[in-house]
Amino acid sequence: MSLGVGGDLFFIRWTGTLSMDLSKLCVQARLRSPWEAIDLGLAMARVWWGPLFLSWLIPSLFIFIPCWLLWGETIWAAVLPVWLLQPLFDRGPLFIASRRIFGEPVGVADFLRQLKAVYKTDAFFSVVVRRFSPTRSFDLPLTVLEQLTGQQRSMRQAALHRVYASAASSLTFVAFCVQCLLILAVGVLVSMFIPTEAAVDSWSAVWEPSAFVSYLEALIIYLVMAVMAPLYATAGFALYINRRIELEAWDIEIRFRHLVMRAAQTIKPLVIVTALTLCCGSFLSFMLPSEARASEEISAPVDTGTGVAEFDDTSSDGAAMEPESAPKRRVLEILEGDDFNRTETVKGWRFKELDDDKETQQIPEWFVSFFKFLEHHAGFFKTLGKVIASPFVLLKYLVIAALVILAIYVIYRYRAPLKQWAFAGAAESPIQDTPKVMFGLDVTRESLPDDVPAQAWHLWECKSYRASISLLYRALLAELIHRHGFEFSESATEGECVFLVRERANSRLSRYTVQLTSVWQALAYGHLQPEPQQVRALCDQWAEVFADE
Repeated sequence: MSLGVGGDLFFIRWTGTLSMDLSKLCVQARLRSPWEAIDLGLAMARVWWGPLFLSWLIPSLFIFIPCWLLWGETIWAAVLPVWLLQPLFDRGPLFIASRRIFGEPVGVADFLRQLKAVYKTDAFFSVVVRRFSPTRSFDLPLTVLEQLTGQQRSMRQAALHRVYASAASSLTFVAFCVQCLLILAVGVLVSMFIPTEAAVDSWSAVWEPSAFVSYLEALIIYLVMAVMAPLYATAGFALYINRRIELEAWDIEIRFRHLVMRAAQTIKPLVIVTALTLCCGSFLSFMLPSEARASEEISAPVDTGTGVAEFDDTSSDGAAMEPESAPKRRVLEILEGDDFNRTETVKGWRFKELDDDKETQQIPEWFVSFFKFLEHHAGFFKTLGKVIASPFVLLKYLVIAALVILAIYVIYRYRAPLKQWAFAGAAESPIQDTPKVMFGLDVTRESLPDDVPAQAWHLWECKSYRASISLLYRALLAELIHRHGFEFSESATEGECVFLVRERANSRLSRYTVQLTSVWQALAYGHLQPEPQQVRALCDQWAEVFADE
C-alpha cells in the first residue's frame, strides 16, 4: 500500500452534508488499471483487517447464531439467511474503509453507533434485487456513500459501468471461486486430522452428514464468508475510487493545488519586499518640497474657434496613448483561430426528405406518418421496452437459478448411481495381471479353505494367532481381487489397499476392511495380539459382509 499525496473521496455523511478533503487521502491519487485498483483494495483490507472483519462479523452473528442453533442440522437453512443479507453486512467494511482512507480514525464502535443509518438506505432493493448483481461490490458505494436512489442512481451507475463493469463482474466471480476453494480446503484440513483407524468415510460424511458434521460444515461456511467479505467489499471500493479518479481528474486537481501552494510560498517574500518599498517611497515623497507642477502635468487649453476650450491629451514628448482597440483586436484574432472554429461530423439515421413528387407518390402517406410518429416518440417506446423486458430479465435469472438448483438436486438425489457409473469406466478398463502374492501372503482362491471364518477361529483356539489373522486377511484380499474386481499391484501397501476400498466399496465392506487391516498390521508389525472378542467379531462379521457368496 503506497503512501503518497492526498486525493479526494466524495462521500455523504449520515447527517446529509458533504465532506471533501483533497489533502488527507493516504493512497496516491493516480490512474490505475482495474486489476491494479483491485490489488490496492486488497492491500487496504490487509492493513485494516481487524476493524473491517469485526464490522462484518458482529452484526452477522446476530443472524447466524439463532439460525445455526435452530436449523444447524440442515446446512443451507443455517447459512442461507446470512448469505441473503450479505449486501447489508458488506456495508460495515465499506463504511470504515471510506473514512480510514482519509486518515479518519474510525473503528468498530463508531460504525455500530451509526449501524441503523448505514443499513437503512435502500435496504430492500439491496437484499432482494441487487443481491444477485455481479457488480455488487462496485455499486455498493453508490448506495452507502453517495446515497443515490431511483433514476439518479441508474444514471450514475451507467457512467461508472462504461469501462469497469467487466472487471467488477470478474471480481465477483473470482471471489466466489476462492470462497468455494477455501470451504473445500478447510474441510480437507479437518479430515486430515481424523485418524485412519477411526474408519470414517469422508465421502459419506459430506453427502450424508451426521448432526455434528452438519453443524461443523455450516460453521466453516460462515467463517469463510466472514473472511472473504472484507476483501471483496474493499476491492470493489478501490475499483470505485479508481473510476472516480478517472472521471473527475483528481490527480490533476491535486497537482494544481500543490502548484498554488508552492507559488504562494514563493510570492509571499516578494509581496513583503514590495510593500516595504512602497512604504519607503511614500515616506520619501512627503519629505520632498511640494511644488505646484500643474503647468507641467496639464497642457494648456487649445482654442478650437468654437468658443470651447479643449485640452491636449498627449504627453510632454508628444507621444499619443495606445488605442483601446488593441485588446479587442487580439480577442477577435483568438476567436477566429482553429480552437474556436472546430467542426465535427455526426453520422446517424434519419428519415429521408421526400421532396421529389415521384417518391411521394410511391410511398403512402400513412406509412410516412407512422414512422414519423415512431421517431417523435422514440424515448417513450424505449422506456416502454425496458419496462416490458425487465420481468423477462428477472425471469431469465430465475430460470438459471432453478436449473442450477435442479442440477444440484439431481446430483445429490442420484449420487449413488452416478458414483457407480463414474467408476464403471475404470472397472471396464483392461485388467492387469492378478497378483498371486501380496505382503508375502498367498491370495489365490485355491489356497483358502471352504469355511474361512471357522478355520480362522479354530486356529485362534489352537493358539496359532498369527496364522488365524493371516488367514482372515489374505482371504479378504482374495475376495476383493477376485470377487469385487479390485486391481491391486504387488507393490501396493496395506494403506493403499484400504484407500481404494474406501473409495469404491460400500460402507459395510469398507469398515470391515479397515478393522481387519488394523488388526493385521498391529499383529504383523507391532506384535500386538488382539483381544479374543475382537477376533470373534471379525469371524462373525465375515458372513454378513460376504453374505452373497
